[in-house]
Amino acid sequence: MATSVKVPARIVDVVMHSSDLRSFVLAPERRVPAFRPGQFLHLALDAWDPSAHWPESRVFSIASSPLERDRLRITVSRQGVFTGRMFEELAAGSLVWLKLPYGAFCMDTSAGGRAVLMAGGSGITPFVSFLQWASVRAPGAAIDLHYGARTPELLVYRDSVESCRARSLTNLRAYYYAETATDAEGLILGRLSVARAWQALEEPLGARYYLSGPKAMVDGFRRELLGLGARPEAVQSDDWG
Repeated sequence: MATSVKVPARIVDVVMHSSDLRSFVLAPERRVPAFRPGQFLHLALDAWDPSAHWPESRVFSIASSPLERDRLRITVSRQGVFTGRMFEELAAGSLVWLKLPYGAFCMDTSAGGRAVLMAGGSGITPFVSFLQWASVRAPGAAIDLHYGARTPELLVYRDSVESCRARSLTNLRAYYYAETATDAEGLILGRLSVARAWQALEEPLGARYYLSGPKAMVDGFRRELLGLGARPEAVQSDDWG
């Protein structure tokens, strides 16, 4: 595992998905260590003084490929004072401080069975990093992605997923869920569902499950999967949030 570093980074782009959801593209001002798909970073808005404590920060999954370390992408949902500051203060050219990499929520392409990725809302971000990496390094990986949001417009990484599939991930099956929609083409209407994910599998007991999203969702999905007979060691979740 790479040793974490502290590095300043400039905001080079801000993508406004909705009033409460934005992506920030960060350009580190020096080389960052290698990281694995699924890992996260700490972001501080205030300057870091090496003689003092690390300033207040929050953690965000890295939504970009580990193969492209000159640009790091995070997606942020406005929740509370800190993310409110991010929305109000950060624009192209802003300087932030990062600590990275951290975390062990990393998908294993060498294990048997399909990898089933279940993402609620901005919980998609660690999986985007993984899919972009896999499209280059593990194009034959057997993956089911179940990705849900309140509306189709909030499936902000759908195009990125489809790009990975078209480029090389021919064994990727993607299922998109929207709780409300006027056009159901290509969508499953309703909430993200463990039952649907289980039924889509030829051998659900042999699959590996990765869960990312709101804590209540992740906890509920874990209970459902274990109740269906999934092995505890085959159910992993992004628990830093």
